[in-house]
Amino acid sequence: MMLLIGLAVLIFGFALRFNPLLVITAAGITPGIFYGVDISELISEIGKSFSNSRYMGLVWLSLPLVAMLEKQGLRIEVRNLVKRIKSASVGRVLFLYLFIRQLTTAIGLASLGGQAQIVRPILVPMLEFLSSRSGKELDDDIKDTLRAKAASVDNVGAFFGECLFIGMPA
Repeated sequence: MMLLIGLAVLIFGFALRFNPLLVITAAGITPGIFYGVDISELISEIGKSFSNSRYMGLVWLSLPLVAMLEKQGLRIEVRNLVKRIKSASVGRVLFLYLFIRQLTTAIGLASLGGQAQIVRPILVPMLEFLSSRSGKELDDDIKDTLRAKAASVDNVGAFFGECLFIGMPA
C-alpha cells in the first residue's frame, strides 16, 4: 500500500500547481527513497530506462523540420486553406482530425500525428482562425481551450486507434 506514496505526491503536486516536470520526477523518485534505495541508483535507473527507449529520440528529429516550416509560413498557409472552406467549423475540423488520427493509428501509423508534428503547427492555427471568424479577438482563455481540445482529440484518437490495431499492445 505504501507504493502509492508516489501517487499521493503526484496528486498534491498538481493540486498545489507546482511545475509538472518537478512533480512527476518527485512522484517517480519518492517511492524509491521511501524504501531506502540509493538516490544515485534511482537516477541511474531512470536514465537507463530513458536510453533504452530509443524511439523517444525520434520526436526530437521532427522539431527542426516543424520550426523551419513555421518560419516559412506554415501557419499562414494553414489559415488560408481553412479560409477557402466555407463550411469548416471548429467541431468539424476536430471531428475530421479525430477520425484521421484514429484511422492512421489503427493501421499502424501511430507516429504520423502528434502534438509537435500536427497539433501545434497545423491544427491549432486552423481552430484559432475558425474561432475568430466572428470578428472578435480571441482572449487567452479561449486560445487555451482550443489548444486543450486539439491536444485531447489527438490523444483520444491515438489511444482508440491503438486499441483497434492488432499489433499494438494498448
